[in-house]
This record gives sequence, C-alpha cells and structure tokens, in this order.
Amino acid sequence: MGWLRYLLIAASLGTAAFLAYVSMTERVHAPWFVFGWFFACLLNAAYLAWAGSPASAPQKSRIFGLFGLWLDAKEAELRERAKKR
Repeated sequence: MGWLRYLLIAASLGTAAFLAYVSMTERVHAPWFVFGWFFACLLNAAYLAWAGSPASAPQKSRIFGLFGLWLDAKEAELRERAKKR
C-alpha cells in the first residue's frame, strides 16, 4: 500500500507543477488539469480514509525518546545526591 501512497503524492505534485507551469506560460484556460488535480486530491483523501493516517500510528519520536532518557538521568543524579546527604 505504500507504493499507492507515493503514486498519489506524485500525481498530486506533478499536476500542481503542471498547473503552475501552464498558468505562467500560457493564458489559455484548460479546466481538464484542474479536474485532474481535484481527482488526485480526492484519491489521496480516499486512501487516507481507507488506510488511516500515519499520524494516527503510535510512533514515539526520537527526540522525545532522547529527552525522556535525559530526564531519567537527571532524576537518577538527584536521587544519588539525596542519598549522600
């Protein structure tokens, strides 16, 4: 399913880039690529609704893990100081 996600992202970005290129170079209104971009966005939304958002997965960020380890080390250091007194 990962390849489908990348394909949909590539389709959205490619269509957006083409839309920007055509709007800068030509003064012709062609609604077909606007509909293509809208269709790619709908496919992305359908994929996210079906597969679930990656943000919904319980992933622990590496920075938060390192921060937790640092806090644990500080707590252990404070306990050692309290034992010495």
